[in-house]
Amino acid sequence: MRIKFSVNALKALRPGGATYDCFDEGYSSQGSLYVRVTAKGARTINVQFRLKDGKQTKRRLHILEDWLASGASIGELRAEAARAVAEGRNAGVTTSVAKAIERSKRSGSAAPLAVKGATVGWLRDAYLERRRTVSPFQGKSAKTNLRALELMLDRVVRRWGADKLVRDLTKTDAEDLLVHISTNHGPSAANRTRGTLPKALKFAKRSDKAVDVDLFKDLDIDPAYTAKKPRTTVLTSDERPRFFTALKAFEAREDQPRPNRKGGYRRPGIYCETAEMLRLIYFCAARKGEALQAVWGEIDLDAGTWFMPEAKRKNGEHTMDLPQAAIEVLERQRERYSDAGDEVRVFPMLNEADLWADFHVVKEMAGITSDLCIHDLRASRVTQWATEGERPLPEVVISRMIGSKDVKGLVRTYVRDSASEEERKARVNAEGDDELV
Repeated sequence: MRIKFSVNALKALRPGGATYDCFDEGYSSQGSLYVRVTAKGARTINVQFRLKDGKQTKRRLHILEDWLASGASIGELRAEAARAVAEGRNAGVTTSVAKAIERSKRSGSAAPLAVKGATVGWLRDAYLERRRTVSPFQGKSAKTNLRALELMLDRVVRRWGADKLVRDLTKTDAEDLLVHISTNHGPSAANRTRGTLPKALKFAKRSDKAVDVDLFKDLDIDPAYTAKKPRTTVLTSDERPRFFTALKAFEAREDQPRPNRKGGYRRPGIYCETAEMLRLIYFCAARKGEALQAVWGEIDLDAGTWFMPEAKRKNGEHTMDLPQAAIEVLERQRERYSDAGDEVRVFPMLNEADLWADFHVVKEMAGITSDLCIHDLRASRVTQWATEGERPLPEVVISRMIGSKDVKGLVRTYVRDSASEEERKARVNAEGDDELV
């Protein structure tokens, strides 16, 4: 798509079904000035050109909205693009690399990048810069994902050394890194590293063709170092009553001011709301996100059902028949929000961070010292259905109840051992042993 740029023409650019580029017909200097519009609506002003060696590169000049707000003219934008092309061609390296070199010089955190080789320290800085600006993380977990990437790359730099050339890395280096991370941070961290670093290596290969992007393929490493260890933590038969007693005690704090993580205090009712949500998660074997996002339009108290749309679940939409205990929880919550409309959340005062913090307080009040997390409440309920009572429920029935399509996965993931330590020890004894002694 080509148009003659004007302020009004740029304002009129709208996202389509796919990402597209709109080039400026009025730009007459070297290279091409264009606006990229993604399907999600992000709009950036860029210039693309060729280096002296013939390699094509590009530089992002502005986010369109920021440039429009600055009040600059189209003529100034074209002049800026021409300067960027001249600077890039003279430097002989891409602008993102040049930025990383300058940042490394200022911070002293990594050696400057030679035109013929990228260092591990440079790779950390340049790749992070790319994920912050050119290709940022999306969604509500964007900041968390960026922080996790920073921690991962910091570990890589500490293990490999900031001055080591990326082109000199071998599969032995990759194996050593994964073993080190697995030993110190767990197999899941090693798996994330193994899945993420090839993307960073592909980024480094743009500046140094000798980089091996297949560094993490076909490694000779013990599978145990990258094997995901299934969780086994669950509320035991002894801990379950203590946990629900602690929830009642937590509710009794309602007359106390509730500190806010950012200072001040939150609204009255937060203690009750937290306790009610944790009860609902347990009784329905629900995921934390399903309970946090539930709205009143999805709850039918008369029919005793909870409709979970596909957008809020991992396994497609599902209508759950509510246990009587869950109906009582929701009826109490409805009394608190009797005027709430269908689009109002069932637990409007709660967010994930505060729920986690309160859950740890309840655990401490209950005297639970294991690594029990909120998602383990779902496993605790499934385990109770599958193993306790006069007639434990078959896995197929439980799978239909909670909307899980993978019965074998349900058993493997959620059915755990809820016996107390004394009960586990007693299992080695069999009825009638005393008569055989």
